[in-house]
Amino acid sequence: MAKTNYSDNKNQLSLGEFLLMLVNAGKVSKVQAKTLYKDRKLDSSNLHPIIIVAEQKWQDLVTGKAMNADSLSRWLATESGHAFYHIDPLKLDFSSASQMVSKAYAQRLKIMPISIIGDEAVVAT
Repeated sequence: MAKTNYSDNKNQLSLGEFLLMLVNAGKVSKVQAKTLYKDRKLDSSNLHPIIIVAEQKWQDLVTGKAMNADSLSRWLATESGHAFYHIDPLKLDFSSASQMVSKAYAQRLKIMPISIIGDEAVVAT
């Protein structure tokens, strides 16, 4: 199956877009997606679509395994052509990362400096 290029989208991923991706990949049924979308349509929380879907504890129709935030994140990264980076909070180097950008700047851009290795920085978005 050809990868869909979602990386050109400059906006934040919406629940509707994410559910459509999951349905198109055969991971969830249209009925599940429509029901969840209708139930969450008026929801004003700031939960990420990955968290919303993971909370459903649905079974992946392709693999047969339960979907959780980690598996959905890995799948979305692959689907959108991005690298997946597991952030271990115990291994974060806050002192090096904080030299890269200020806390206010990171919060405004919704980024998280992860590490600096030589002249290369790793930043999570």
